[in-house]
Amino acid sequence: MYVRQPRRYLMVVPVRAFTIDEQRAAMESAFCEHLRELLARLAPSFDEMTVATVGMPRADFEANEAHLGVLDAERDRIRVVPLYPGDLGTVDFARALPEVLRRLRGLVREHALVHSGPSHDLRRPIEIASLAMGVREGRPTISVTDIDLRSDAEMNRTLGRWSLKSYLLCRFLYDPVRDLEHHWIARRCSLVLFKSEAQRADYGADRPNVRTFQDVAFQAQHLIAPDALEEKIAAVRDPRRPLEAVYFGRLVAYKGVDRCLDAVASARARGRDVRLTVIGTGDEEPRLREKARGLEEVVRFQGAVPYGAPLFDQVRARHLMLATPLSNDTPRSTWDAMASGVPVLAFGTDYYRDLEASTGAVETVPWPSTEALADRLTHYADHREELAERMRAAVEVAKENTSEAWLQRRVAWTRALMRPQAGAA
Repeated sequence: MYVRQPRRYLMVVPVRAFTIDEQRAAMESAFCEHLRELLARLAPSFDEMTVATVGMPRADFEANEAHLGVLDAERDRIRVVPLYPGDLGTVDFARALPEVLRRLRGLVREHALVHSGPSHDLRRPIEIASLAMGVREGRPTISVTDIDLRSDAEMNRTLGRWSLKSYLLCRFLYDPVRDLEHHWIARRCSLVLFKSEAQRADYGADRPNVRTFQDVAFQAQHLIAPDALEEKIAAVRDPRRPLEAVYFGRLVAYKGVDRCLDAVASARARGRDVRLTVIGTGDEEPRLREKARGLEEVVRFQGAVPYGAPLFDQVRARHLMLATPLSNDTPRSTWDAMASGVPVLAFGTDYYRDLEASTGAVETVPWPSTEALADRLTHYADHREELAERMRAAVEVAKENTSEAWLQRRVAWTRALMRPQAGAA
């Protein structure tokens, strides 16, 4: 009697995962939910998934356990395989590289499809290696580029965060190599997904295997209910009520959350009742709390909130999301905010300018101007009807971009790769 062998999907990502035991591993909770939903929708084309990751140090796990999810290989049919420890130094990684590549080659041969992306860290080129192995083994390959980082060298040099040496190395060595990665990927991988429309145009404008996508986490069930939206709009129209801004995500330096604090302080100094809720944890939290001294009545730190209903309940109560990245970033929180009826005011990075042009719910100010951000906070405090219109626009665009909708598109593209006539582009 013939028994069909399980068809396995391999994903190789530079995400950190902590091994709890032989069956279970912990990772960022929204990513865990995304993987479960992806595998469920890929059935019956795929039965199992393996996620090759970077090992998370125990200290990081213990510090972030509250907002991590757990994948169980038996229950979820998703196996997590850390390829090397995340705290491995450059020299030790170089020594371990032959064994890491051997293990990676074995995984590629065991699986029917390879999903990865370019390697931003060129000293640890695991992701691009997995795609090259997949191409060589004749497997369908999917490459996903989450962030367009081509302007990062200029941004970091402008902010004084990089030395001249670091800038020159990135601008004239690392960036050209990454550019070659993307040109190779566009020509050799079966399906290539970019969040950036500019990257799609630059690397694959005339290639049917190259597409743009949105990597959202929220589901249709997370959309704000129509009656709740109307209540929110009625509240924001009341000039006697404060303008409630929110930041939610990791509290790390490149997110620029200190700029949110400065903008709120500036708007308040102009006589506007603007308040800020900060949701999340991270290395920058002590410094941010210290910076917010004197603003305790109007700046609230909520700590980590689990993804799902608890987070969306918090976000829906706010009027405007602030996004002040100091380098290019594509946070899923932007779409979570729009699903909650919360428009976005952001520094004008490439990603946010794309959303400004396409959603009607995002406004950008010149990067990285805190005063320009404060100007618009002041404007919205005075022009509540305009903010109400953006709230409606946020929900309308979110309805068209749920995780279910994007997963359906991605599943259709992936299944097409498994047909006998499909092959590398």
